[in-house]
Amino acid sequence: DESNTSTIIGLEEDFIAKAGNLVGSNTSGVWQANFSDVQLPFQERALMLCKRVHIGIVPVGSTSFPIMADTTLEWNTHLLIYAVSSFAEQTTPRSSLIFDASATVSGITFIDRDLDMLELGGLITWSPPAEAGRIDFYCVYLALGPAGLLRSLLGDVIPVGTNQATILPETQLTFNTHLVVYTQSSLTEQTSGGTIAVSDSEATVVEIDFVDFDLDMDNLGGTLHWTPPLDTSLVMHYVIYLAELRSETKSWMPESIGGIGQGEDNDVASAVDITYGEENSSTDIRFNSFL
Repeated sequence: DESNTSTIIGLEEDFIAKAGNLVGSNTSGVWQANFSDVQLPFQERALMLCKRVHIGIVPVGSTSFPIMADTTLEWNTHLLIYAVSSFAEQTTPRSSLIFDASATVSGITFIDRDLDMLELGGLITWSPPAEAGRIDFYCVYLALGPAGLLRSLLGDVIPVGTNQATILPETQLTFNTHLVVYTQSSLTEQTSGGTIAVSDSEATVVEIDFVDFDLDMDNLGGTLHWTPPLDTSLVMHYVIYLAELRSETKSWMPESIGGIGQGEDNDVASAVDITYGEENSSTDIRFNSFL
């Protein structure tokens, strides 16, 4: 039939009621079209008068058209398909109401259990979307703001069915302010994810004081005192080290950590892994032994 020499596909913007003569599915972003010879309902006849946005041409013999991810929908409500002959485009299209899929996580929680300033570590959890059938993965990012600006992926993607992820200790916060969780389908990752503002935990002791009462050279003895952090809710215990101060380098990292020392029974509650490492402009401190 000469009227089927090509097909024009477009978006329509004014009518919401579905004209049921185009049966469609969007598996992997490809719309499959099946036509039936039935009388056009009023809504479909009315679509002939609507504003259209041209999005593609399909040669005869093809029955699918890939719609790219992030195609702007704006106010459009339908997909229209016109057959075109060598003489003219038909005036009455077949149409399908667009179902705009949306799947965003909610209820995000995160407690920073890395007690160093500007470092994160802990478990982030979320509630899945009500409609999660098209989700393959979740992606967790650190970002500059809730919109996901300049975001960086934390770890691997999380398969659907798992609603939590571990943020490793010593993850650098830098200038980031938010954690953002995006859903990802087989086609693409969403552009607006669920978000939570970061609360950076910090618990460093202050006012350390020690007086050596062992009068032998190279031996120590006495009581070490300190003032606890203002917030000890995430601290389980303190660890004490002997360290060597070196001035020939400009940075220091732990040489070895001998273990975790148990504090008094009523010191503080909760759990944390304690590690050390920070640049210093003039000294190098190395841990020699664990007390």
